[in-house]
Amino acid sequence: MSSHSNAMASSKVSIQKLGLIAGLLICSVLIAYFLLLKVSGLVYSIELRSLNFFVLLSGLLIMFLRQRLRTDTLLTYLEGFGLGCYTAAVSVFTFAIFVFIYFSLIDSSAMLQLKDPASLMGSNVSPVTLTASILMEGLCTDLLIVLAYMQYYKTLYLR
Repeated sequence: MSSHSNAMASSKVSIQKLGLIAGLLICSVLIAYFLLLKVSGLVYSIELRSLNFFVLLSGLLIMFLRQRLRTDTLLTYLEGFGLGCYTAAVSVFTFAIFVFIYFSLIDSSAMLQLKDPASLMGSNVSPVTLTASILMEGLCTDLLIVLAYMQYYKTLYLR
């Protein structure tokens, strides 16, 4: 292997590691926020779920800033998009698994409150449907954030 390909392999590994670490940190903040809402009795407030967007946005922006400050290389559009999607997938899938475990094993009685007819989730909610809902909502939100950021990144850095 040439020194150029070694440097590229090393760079890709560090980008993957950055995405994994950032995704797990974002997930940790989401879990802490969820537990804070649970302790304060606000976990069933649909409006407060919208703050998850800002957690995801902040985490992804900090991750991109950290990547930019720690390396001399600029990401291509597709590398940045891939890094953002990978980070988002790690954070959302890990958080969804946590929610599934929480509502299945730790506090299954909380599902009864989510099945309340006044709840937006409806009476057919289960840990599986709740997890699927979190995955869809989180991944769509993250995709929009990454697409918007990469447009900004492209115009700012890739001229």
